[in-house]
Amino acid sequence: MDRVHIQGTPIDAVGADEAATLVLQRLESGQRTRIAAVNAAITVMASKTPALRRALEECEVVIADGKWAAVAASCLSRRWVPHTNTSPFLRALFQRCKSRGLAVFLLGAYPATVERAAARLPLLFPGIRVAGFANGYFTPDEESALLAKINASGAELLLVGMTTPKKEFYIRNIWPELHVPIAFGIGGFIDVWGEKTREAPEWVRSSGFEWLFRLVQEPVRLGRRYTVDNVLFGWLVLRQLMGTRSA
Repeated sequence: MDRVHIQGTPIDAVGADEAATLVLQRLESGQRTRIAAVNAAITVMASKTPALRRALEECEVVIADGKWAAVAASCLSRRWVPHTNTSPFLRALFQRCKSRGLAVFLLGAYPATVERAAARLPLLFPGIRVAGFANGYFTPDEESALLAKINASGAELLLVGMTTPKKEFYIRNIWPELHVPIAFGIGGFIDVWGEKTREAPEWVRSSGFEWLFRLVQEPVRLGRRYTVDNVLFGWLVLRQLMGTRSA
């Protein structure tokens, strides 16, 4: 699996099916796996945050969660980097784990939202079992008890539904003491499963305009991310591309 870097931010040249197969193989062979998803906004943030770049680089699997991140990585590396996206990757992983009854722990979102997501997840993905859940609004004093709850749940997959860089830093910080073999920062997907927000249709995701779909739903929170950051991402890619050509 080839790893490409955009201004130091890693992206693996791996599609949804290949990534899901790899993660399942690692699970069955006893190898622990951290999964991250990178898009244009995360690349911009990581370019200014060395600790975030390190947290991403330490992940065993890093998927291209945005079409433009995949296109940029393909141009810079001169090899095809698939637009993997979190949604098809999770569907592929859950499908492969259907017969083994993968146990999942959901962490993130508001209490009512994560509770609803936990109830709906086995209905959306038959064969998947929710081993436990907790909301994402905990204090530093509650972190030890939360980690103990996660470890005691028997989960095989921890899904962390927080914003960047909180989810990346959280996984990195607890990794040495985490007993769950797979951890993945999934952003707003707990909100989707809990019916607080809607997921973009497949044709919108594949066309590269998922950012616009999400911006319409959450203009205040995502306004800067999908305007200023997209321009900055283009500049970062252009600067690296020009440097590659002049080398």
